[in-house]
Amino acid sequence: MKQNHWTMLVSRRVAGLAVFSAALAGCGHSPSFNVLGSFFPGWILAVLVGVVATLCIHLLFEKLDWERSLAALPLFYLSTTVLVSSFVWLIAFD
Repeated sequence: MKQNHWTMLVSRRVAGLAVFSAALAGCGHSPSFNVLGSFFPGWILAVLVGVVATLCIHLLFEKLDWERSLAALPLFYLSTTVLVSSFVWLIAFD
């Protein structure tokens, strides 16, 4: 029984160390871009493009009168923003 307890304890510590090491590996490079001499993280650009694209989609759906057929508008527009932002991030910074 004691050997099983120690084996489980060691395996949990090794797993925790592996997760911690993997989390720190992501801190090696931060994509940034220069705007008038000031550096901004890349995710800001991705989110701004996502918000602008969602605004354009909203205006298009409103003009075509397709918004009535959508069930949950806040959820739709939030997920559209996240989707476009993720695509921009993957294409531009990965």
